Amino acid sequence: MFPVTRIYETEHAAREALDTLARSEVPIRNQFVIYSSAPNAAEQVDSMIDNGGGMKGHRRAIKNALARGRSIVSVVADYGWSSHAEVILNSAGAIEADSLPDFMPSDPAPFSDLFGIPLLSHSKPQTQLAGFNSSTSFGFKMLSNNPAPLSSLFGLKLLSSKRGSIAKGSSVERMSSNPSPLSSLLGLKLLSGRRGSKASGSSVERMSGNPAPFSSLFGIPVLSKRR
Repeated sequence: MFPVTRIYETEHAAREALDTLARSEVPIRNQFVIYSSAPNAAEQVDSMIDNGGGMKGHRRAIKNALARGRSIVSVVADYGWSSHAEVILNSAGAIEADSLPDFMPSDPAPFSDLFGIPLLSHSKPQTQLAGFNSSTSFGFKMLSNNPAPLSSLFGLKLLSSKRGSIAKGSSVERMSSNPSPLSSLLGLKLLSGRRGSKASGSSVERMSGNPAPFSSLFGIPVLSKRR
């Protein structure tokens, strides 16, 4: 649901547009007509917009049209009928349609407004999108710069307040510097106590220097012994 505002050359044309709209039986919630001859035309424009009968972005264009002797008709139709009202007002002789910017909704909750659902809060959100950085988050913008959003939401304590180390050459933050956290957690022995080597050009640590660990484990010959 949004207001439909149109400019007409004369007061008679504006009245004819309203009569045509009334005969169409389009359900109208509210309607406004402002004539240039009215001594308080500018104040009527402000009142119309403040009461939801016009868009804030049209304020200057409407006042300029009134200053040139035009008349204004603005209507608010029921949900789903705004386009019908727009077609009827256009066909009734509206002029200077290009001077009115296209409708751009600024409603932060359009679906709730559409179905009449009450909002949980009218306050502005406190979170903001984190700045874009092509070297982090795989090139995607993060929804939040909070590293533990769910814990913060439910007031849960973190396992650690320290930030993890960053793997060299990677944008993914490690949660732990322990290369085998599950084994350590369950008290399981490692296959090897030595730290693996780093693959060339990679931040991923190898678990073994053997390029074919499964073949070696089951005694399966490899296709080639060359590295």
